Amino acid sequence: MRRGAFIRKVAAVIKRHGMAEHGEHILVAVSGGPDSVGLLAVLDALAAQWLFRLTVAHLDHGLRGADGVSDREFVEALAQRLGHPCLTETASIGVGGNLEARAREVRYRFLDRAARLATCGRIALGHTQTDQAETVLLRLLRGAGARGLGGMAPRRGRIIRPLLETSREDILTFLHERHLPWVEDKTNRDERFARNRLRHRLLPALVADAGPTIVAGLARTAELLRVEDDFLDDLARQALGKAPCGHPLEAATVRSVPLAIRRRILRLWLVAARGSFRGISHAHICSLERALEETETTVAAMPGGRVRCEAGFLRWESDAEFVSSEFSTPVTPGAHVIRADLGWKITLSDPEPWTAGQPLPLDRWTAVFDYSRLPPALVLRSVRAGDRIRPMGLGGTQKLQDVFVNAKVPSSARKIVPLLAAGPDVLWVPGLSRSVIAMVTETTTAVVWARFQRLG
Repeated sequence: MRRGAFIRKVAAVIKRHGMAEHGEHILVAVSGGPDSVGLLAVLDALAAQWLFRLTVAHLDHGLRGADGVSDREFVEALAQRLGHPCLTETASIGVGGNLEARAREVRYRFLDRAARLATCGRIALGHTQTDQAETVLLRLLRGAGARGLGGMAPRRGRIIRPLLETSREDILTFLHERHLPWVEDKTNRDERFARNRLRHRLLPALVADAGPTIVAGLARTAELLRVEDDFLDDLARQALGKAPCGHPLEAATVRSVPLAIRRRILRLWLVAARGSFRGISHAHICSLERALEETETTVAAMPGGRVRCEAGFLRWESDAEFVSSEFSTPVTPGAHVIRADLGWKITLSDPEPWTAGQPLPLDRWTAVFDYSRLPPALVLRSVRAGDRIRPMGLGGTQKLQDVFVNAKVPSSARKIVPLLAAGPDVLWVPGLSRSVIAMVTETTTAVVWARFQRLG
């Protein structure tokens, strides 16, 4: 491929996938290898036309001693030669677990910090079509589904991959034409790593047998599967609409959809509940599927917590929530209490004038109290053994345990339900019961509004 054609091809990929606009500031991740040097060179060639500003970022993983230092110095010199600022850092990968996975996590954290420091709106990575083919093969061998076989996306958030439709051979040709040097990382030959074994053994054997077009074919398969995966995820999000942001998920809703959508619903719900899908495997999703079929309470262990299937609902319980289940927070009119870990916020208004005949709140998540009758020393706290409430219309007291049972609130979820209380008296259980204490009457002249809000 001629030099000009290569640059035009990359420019077309950037435009087609909306990777960057004219005038953007792009952080370019450069290891010093041919792919990342080619990425920097082609973006540098486009900078004048697209008015790009480029900042180079290089991370020394601290694993290769003097070789790592030499690579850093090479990247710094290349950035200076091309006239772009360069941010570098030496990392400590630590011990334990998968070395490749830990190195990748440290690298992405560094790039995120560097992008914020340099105020870059995009982070460009040098992944190629060959990398994509390797990724698809690796995930196929590990038994991945459509999401995994979709490989790497050209653009995901502020991460962009302008070289994802170009082969490594085309990049090497481009570098030779421009007389640009690069460095070779010796660890890329270390066949203790699965990707290196695939790169140097399996993929060459497939190319020798099926021809070089197999690389483009694998990349095309990834693109097709990624588009279909996104479509199926949209269907799953529509089905999940009744339980957004990690709220309890109705088991019947999940059971009523086809298996392909069911697993996606579980995955999307779990991401919303946990805040991340990190550490969740296919086996975890299968354990949730089995829990859906149980008629008795079932608990499925997950990294960072557990999912409880009880009374027809799936509920996420984080380890932090499980450990710190009791709480008590003083509250006064005009203040609010936010418990992000428990997923709620309660606001008490300042005292407001009130005249007889004004409408009272009809929703279960809002309560109004006569300010003059409101007890002092109000607290928002968790339920305690023996708690009772004097609900309207009952003429006596009722155990909170009975309130929860009647409302079909599972025992596992009761410990995070907030009570507005004063001493032993429970004034309000949001969504469930309102006490007769501080009721609004015809003689009320000022009120305090209490509002419960779910977070997320």
